[in-house]
Amino acid sequence: MTRHQLAHALRRAARSLWENAGLNAAAIASLATALLLVGSFGAAAVNLRAWTTGWGQDVHVSAYFAPGTSEQAQQAVLQDLKARSEVAAVSLVTAQDASDWLRGKVDGVGPVLDELGPNALPASAEIALKPEIASDPAKIAAFATAIARPELSDIDYGAAWVARFQTFLAFLGLVGAVLGVLVLGTAAFVVLGTVYLVVYSRRDEVEIQKLVGATPAFILAPFLIEGAICGVLGSGFALGGLWGVHRVLVEQLRDSLGLGAAGPLALLPPGGLALLAAAGPVLGTVSAGIAAWRFLRRAP
Repeated sequence: MTRHQLAHALRRAARSLWENAGLNAAAIASLATALLLVGSFGAAAVNLRAWTTGWGQDVHVSAYFAPGTSEQAQQAVLQDLKARSEVAAVSLVTAQDASDWLRGKVDGVGPVLDELGPNALPASAEIALKPEIASDPAKIAAFATAIARPELSDIDYGAAWVARFQTFLAFLGLVGAVLGVLVLGTAAFVVLGTVYLVVYSRRDEVEIQKLVGATPAFILAPFLIEGAICGVLGSGFALGGLWGVHRVLVEQLRDSLGLGAAGPLALLPPGGLALLAAAGPVLGTVSAGIAAWRFLRRAP
């Protein structure tokens, strides 16, 4: 396409945007809404995965000593645990430490513990695992099995619920991908129909251009540019809306629900933002091209 033809396509696209402002506004709104929904779902998935990854790496194994285990035997077990390659740190929680912790956490439990005696709660070894072990439920289970011994009456770890939650996240990601495709497909269908109406409103011009020998590229170029501009504006509004939702709604929800300990809520990684920004122009251009080509093929 020559410079003159490109200038003509740009002028014609700008004029069509103005002449069909209502239809183009509908196309932009549908694209922006679809991209905002997809971006919001993606941000939620990113934050959930970040939280669960942190929770998984913070898994502690509690190894409870059997009643009557001497202090020397407890120390021997602790030294053996510290020497294991999977362990990052080990600390001893005595029966008195456990009792004091429970008294501070549960109101009214003091008289019950006093009645049960000083050994109501067992001493335990609290084991912090290295990240590469703590993030894998199977490795945590294998570690718990490997450290079993007569001195330990029970070994407890919270990896099972992390594994179930990771399964739920995988399912959530699949549902999100399906919903994202459906939402974007719906938006593309709306844009396609909108652009088709724009093309139909200019049917006389298109038919005359075709009769006088204009190439398909020359006829289609203004519509492709118009679709791309609508897509850029749709992506811009979607990114702005996503930022506004993150700043106003999400942060307020985090404070009201007491999620501050979970850390800052991420918007979207740079790659996700770039993908969201590119999706609008691609959808707009492709939809406009399909709509214009359909009409061009039917034109006499």
